[in-house]
Amino acid sequence: MPGQPVFYYDLGSAECYLVAEQVMRALPESPEWEPVLAADLGLQALDIDRERIEREAGALGLMALRWPLQLVTDTRQAMLAATYAKRVGRAVAFSMAAFRQAFAGGRDLGEETSVLIAGAASEMHPAALLKGLALRSVSEALDRAGQRARAAGVSALPAIEIDGQVFSGPDALSRAAGVTAPPPMRANRAYHLIHTRGSLRPARLAGDERLDLIELVSIDDGEVMLFWELPAREAVSRLRSVRTDMASLDADAFMAKWESVQ
Repeated sequence: MPGQPVFYYDLGSAECYLVAEQVMRALPESPEWEPVLAADLGLQALDIDRERIEREAGALGLMALRWPLQLVTDTRQAMLAATYAKRVGRAVAFSMAAFRQAFAGGRDLGEETSVLIAGAASEMHPAALLKGLALRSVSEALDRAGQRARAAGVSALPAIEIDGQVFSGPDALSRAAGVTAPPPMRANRAYHLIHTRGSLRPARLAGDERLDLIELVSIDDGEVMLFWELPAREAVSRLRSVRTDMASLDADAFMAKWESVQ
C-alpha cells in the first residue's frame, strides 16, 4: 500500500501558502502536514516574484494577496505553534489560518498577536497555545521535523514526499500530483455493450438478411457512443474484437481506434 504523502512547509513562505490552498484536493490522499523551519534546512530567503504569486493566487480564486510589511521574518514561534497544533489534531486548521493571516491579512507571523489570532481561528485557547509554545517537547518535535525533512532529501520549500520520492520547490505539487494521478480508465470500465439480435436463431444458422445491432453505451450517463448494424455472423466477430479491445485499451485509445469503424 502506498504511504501517506507528506507536505513540508514554512508558514512564512508565500509559495507554501499557494500549495497549502490546493494540496488537500490535488492529491488522491490527504497528506500529513509537517511544519519545518526553512532556516533549519539551511534555506536562505530568496527574492520573491510577487507578481507571479499574485497572478497564481488569482487563478486559484484566492483572496487578493496583502503582503506583510515585514516579509522576511522569524517564524519560529509560529512554527512552534503549528507543531503544537499538529500534536492536538489541528495542524491543517491552524496552518491555514496562519497562512491567511500572513498573505490575505498582511499580518506579521513574527508577532505573537498574529499567532494567537490564528490559534483562536482554529479553536485553540490563547492560554493553552502559549503554554504549548513553551514546551520543550514541542521545540524538540520541530527540530525532529527538520531532521526528517533533511533525511528525506528536501532541498526547498514547499515540498511533497510520496513513497520515498521528494518534490521540492514551487512546482512540487504539480509534479507530485502527476506521479499520483490514477491510471487511465479501461474501456470496459467506461462502456458496456448491448447486442440486439435480429432473431432468436443462432448466428451460424442465420442468413445475411438478419441484421444484429451492437451498441456501445457509456456507463456514466447511458449515452450511446457507437453503434453498428451488421449481418449476424459479422456481428459475432465484431463483438469478439470489440470486447478484446475493451479489456486491453484505455477508454480514449479504444474510442480512437473504433469510432471510425463502420
